[in-house]
Amino acid sequence: MKYHRTLVPCLMVATAMLGPSRAFATTSHVIAAFDEAVRHSLPQTIHISTRQTLGRGAPAGSTLTITDTLDVDVRFPDGTGAQTYLATFDGAPAVVTRSTDHLDVTVTGADGIAITGYEMSSNAPHRIAEPHAGPARGLAPAAKRTSLAPARAGAARAGNDYSLLSPNEAPPTLNLWIFLHDDTAAVSRRHIHAGYVAWWLADLKRFVPRHRFRVNYIDRREGMTDIVYGDRNAAITTWTKAAQGYEMRANLPYAPGRYEHKFMLVTRDRVAPSTNGVAWHGGDQAMASLAGPWSIVAHEFGHTLTAVHDDSALWWSYVWPCATNLYPTHFGVTTNCYRYTQANEQLIAGYLSRKDDSPRPMASAGATLTMVE
Repeated sequence: MKYHRTLVPCLMVATAMLGPSRAFATTSHVIAAFDEAVRHSLPQTIHISTRQTLGRGAPAGSTLTITDTLDVDVRFPDGTGAQTYLATFDGAPAVVTRSTDHLDVTVTGADGIAITGYEMSSNAPHRIAEPHAGPARGLAPAAKRTSLAPARAGAARAGNDYSLLSPNEAPPTLNLWIFLHDDTAAVSRRHIHAGYVAWWLADLKRFVPRHRFRVNYIDRREGMTDIVYGDRNAAITTWTKAAQGYEMRANLPYAPGRYEHKFMLVTRDRVAPSTNGVAWHGGDQAMASLAGPWSIVAHEFGHTLTAVHDDSALWWSYVWPCATNLYPTHFGVTTNCYRYTQANEQLIAGYLSRKDDSPRPMASAGATLTMVE
């Protein structure tokens, strides 16, 4: 079966405090209460108190109910991992990402994405704003990591890259390699994940439940995270060659429909004028900008999984229309549906379940590949 590549440019906020669970009253800290809850069989509910910090007269609070764990592996650039949970936050579907001293609750809705984050050093939540005001706009600053030396070109930092199972030892697995451009250094990697990626992975698991998803964030890689961009064709060509070189040096195993890899470079500014992202249709490389909407990663990785603009749609949500993930244009008056259409879900599921021995499509194959935005 042949796959054609096409290059496509594309493009809260809970204020409540998570207080001690009634079932787990050993501590008042949000993260500790969460950890205690998930040690028990799910579902479990953490009761939320706003009066604890806002004083008398404040709303009584909310609830976070953790319903299930997801078979999603996440590794951040500092080598630490994260666990992903399905949840509801005041009855709304949510995704929780728990990593070291951090916890983020991501809720998608008609008003956009709401992210409430907590750190072990404070019981007060921090809010993550919508991404459209510019790259440093509301996404929290990255933690300082002065103890880490710059990586050598082509060298792996300890704990940064996966020790990969062979295709025969693992369930069907999609490895997502997200390289963070040097110009995103001021932005929290955990909040990039919470806003752009966590909800998308949960939705993928909904319609591709048998697959395992592994996300590896990598930064500060000479020749990869420092490439010049601004011209669409030149940028994706340079990035494709860099990603293919990384894959060859790492000798990553590849088995269509069972074990494969997709590579994305995340930039601070637009990939090119009026272009928030670009990808090879049915290929392995993509680029996405933090200047784009929360759905930009889902859009561009969706193209690599063969989803297309033609099968996207505008749906009505409350009084405003929402655009599905592959809708080609972002309008300020629309929200995102944070879903693919059924037609694009079927394309993605079919691509991930294929079992053929056809050669892997390469960006240098000329007419067999298509760039899409």
